[in-house]
This record gives sequence, structure tokens and C-alpha cells, in this order.
Amino acid sequence: GPHRKQRLAELGSHDVIITTYPLVARDREELAEIPLHLLVLDEAHAIKTHDTLAADAVRALDTRHRVCLSGTPIENHLGELWSLYAVVFPGLLGGWPQFRRAHALPIEKQTDPAAAPALARVLAPFLLRRTRD
Repeated sequence: GPHRKQRLAELGSHDVIITTYPLVARDREELAEIPLHLLVLDEAHAIKTHDTLAADAVRALDTRHRVCLSGTPIENHLGELWSLYAVVFPGLLGGWPQFRRAHALPIEKQTDPAAAPALARVLAPFLLRRTRD
């Protein structure tokens, strides 16, 4: 609300903080100072583009545990998947340039048939998918 800035100093004393992606981007510096035990990102596809202000601000949060929830499939390119994993498991897939070179381009351009199964093996322990079955 309009008095949000005055209340930011109180947030560290609360058990639960609920906010929006645009507000995380706007209040980035203040929120990054608050140690969080658990970060749950609902509708995490909102940060699927890794170079947005919201994605950058979420990655800057000081959290012990992170969970991304999204009902939206990865639709355009593997950069969307990388962006979510960069929040949940920073460093697991390397930096964006490294991931793009090692996984995204070989899979998307279909130049390496072993690339997709190799990436799937890395991601499988950390990905829960709901299927029609």
C-alpha cells in the first residue's frame, strides 16, 4: 500500500511476508537485507526471463530454502528453465552463458541428441511435474 516504505523495517519480525514480483523489484535493497528461512514463489513463470528486474531482485533475496511453483510450462526456450533454477539452486546449471552453450543451443538446435537426456538427469531430482495420469 501507500505506506509500504514505512513498514519495511518491521518485516524482519514477521513470520510470513506476502508480496508481489513488482514490489520485490521496487523494494529490492530493503528486502535483500531481511534473512528469510523459506521463499515460495507462486506463479514463478513471472521470473522466467532471467534479465528482468523482478528475476534479478528475487535472486538477490537472502533465503535458506527456495521453492518455485508454476503451472505454466517452459514454452519458448530453455532460458526460462535456467532462470527458475538460478533462483532455486544458484549455480547448479552454471551461469547463463555456460548453460546456453552446453545445453540450450545443443537441445534447441537439435545438434546433440545426448544433451536433453543429460540435462534431464541433472534436473530430475529437483523437479516435480503433475501429469494427466
